[in-house]
Amino acid sequence: MVDAPGAGLGAGASLWLILGVLLPVLAVTATAFAKVSVVLGALRGGLGLPEVLPLPVLSGLAAVLATVIMLPTAQRALEAAAPIEDTPAGYAGAVERGWPVWEGFLVQHTRAEDLGTVLAATTRLDPSKAAPTPPDRVLAFLLSELAAAFQLALAVLLPFLIIDLLTANTLAVLGFHLLSPTVVALPFKLLLFVAVGGWGLLVRGLVASYG
Repeated sequence: MVDAPGAGLGAGASLWLILGVLLPVLAVTATAFAKVSVVLGALRGGLGLPEVLPLPVLSGLAAVLATVIMLPTAQRALEAAAPIEDTPAGYAGAVERGWPVWEGFLVQHTRAEDLGTVLAATTRLDPSKAAPTPPDRVLAFLLSELAAAFQLALAVLLPFLIIDLLTANTLAVLGFHLLSPTVVALPFKLLLFVAVGGWGLLVRGLVASYG
């Protein structure tokens, strides 16, 4: 007789398997990582040459900055979840105790209209729903984060767009049609970014948006 798939897994192994799938998803969708990544991606695109800000560097910076932002919330959630027993029931209880802290963070940074949009959509699937579920909270939070990220990205991209337009027009007037405007504009973009303290402005702006 052939055992059913997963029949040999204990409750603890099954729990760790579920956590292994859910935690990476939540790390992207229920933290500051999505907003930080979008804004840094806009900076990378605005520079015009992706090689200047390699993707591994951008991803690492986004992960570290998101960790700094989320650390106070994570500490409060862990304090609320303690003590954590090394059993499936113990982990389930810890999640139940720690979730309200994380939910408070999500609620604080979710726009009412985004939550209303999510509830209007999900209520059509489940008319008996009486309150937002954790997936509803995460989805509404992610929509709010993306909206805020696009606003910050616009502020990042506009100065670079102006430099691109000025460079392209200047090269056209001078007749340098063989020169790439993107390559010529890059030093001016970097000079502007460094002159205004771009990294400091980005970090302060992102962190302040969660204050």
